[in-house]
Amino acid sequence: MYIDIVCIKKALKDILKTHTFRSIVLPADLDFQGHMSNARYLREADIARCCFLLHYRIPEVLRTFGGYLVMTSNCCHFFQPLKVFQRFDIHTRLLGWEDRFVYLEQRFVQPSKGFIVATVIGRYNVIGTTPAVLMECLAGTKALHGSSQSCPFSRVRALLGLLELKVQVESPELPGEIQHWVKYNSLSSQRLRAESAI
Repeated sequence: MYIDIVCIKKALKDILKTHTFRSIVLPADLDFQGHMSNARYLREADIARCCFLLHYRIPEVLRTFGGYLVMTSNCCHFFQPLKVFQRFDIHTRLLGWEDRFVYLEQRFVQPSKGFIVATVIGRYNVIGTTPAVLMECLAGTKALHGSSQSCPFSRVRALLGLLELKVQVESPELPGEIQHWVKYNSLSSQRLRAESAI
């Protein structure tokens, strides 16, 4: 069986691709102004995020470490309202990761015009392992078998260990505005801990 670092890094590019979830605004989604309510955006983003995670089998690999993801913060930006029976797509993609966190961007897009009507940025704490190990396992599966649907992650971990592929998968550089948002979250947490005497 042949696998090398080049294969893993090539497979990692697929994990960084955009995943699309399609939906429609229903009457129960509307606020008093006849627009999709702010709370519904987050609900739809949650559903799209779950589809993204399941598509890449991320919960499965985390379970092999006894781990899971925890949302620690998110940020919403609204550009244009969605109205009843209007169709929209949610484009979810992995922006990058740090020592403990992964960052996802979700864009609400009008498919007919390609116009972005809203965005949701999320930061998720990886429990049980590190983001780098998570990405190595995900990319290793695709590099070994060409499909993220074909091999148990426990076997992937064993094979990578036997082959002594100690790969340090590097995160793409986070966009500038995300770096500012990360800094804001850090400063906010420090201030709140100080106020709470934690």
